[in-house]
Amino acid sequence: MIALGFILPHAGQYLHERRLLRAAHRELRPLYQLLRSGEGAGLPFVLRSTPELRLVRRETFIRDALLPLSRHIDEARRRRSYEAALALGFAPERAKALAAAVVVLDAVQHGRRAPERADGTGEVDSTDLLRDIGAMSRALRRPDEIEAVRARAAAPTESART
Repeated sequence: MIALGFILPHAGQYLHERRLLRAAHRELRPLYQLLRSGEGAGLPFVLRSTPELRLVRRETFIRDALLPLSRHIDEARRRRSYEAALALGFAPERAKALAAAVVVLDAVQHGRRAPERADGTGEVDSTDLLRDIGAMSRALRRPDEIEAVRARAAAPTESART
């Protein structure tokens, strides 16, 4: 009984940490799949990798794919998407994640065909994109919310053109 009193808390803590690692790994899956579709290749499968290593490799892949993609992100569309998400009633953090998801999704879909900004103006601050990959991935799990933000963000520009 005394041995169980020492072993069970350590085993419980170990299992709890493993569950959190696997949940974080699973949480990044939508963003990973989106960027993998844009890159054309994903991570090679390693048979005996630990959950920590799989999580680190997935985070690294996502950040490495976002860095060159950030040159193709339209910062004005990101601001409009953020304002549209706020207008739809989302909390500021959720609105920020939805706006980031919208512009990353657009950059992947229109991707490398979008013109790069060569003049140095309007550069995208990629620190928010790289820091908030979990929130952005959670936002990608709700395509209906992304489409609502896209539609709301596009509405003023279309009415201004006509």
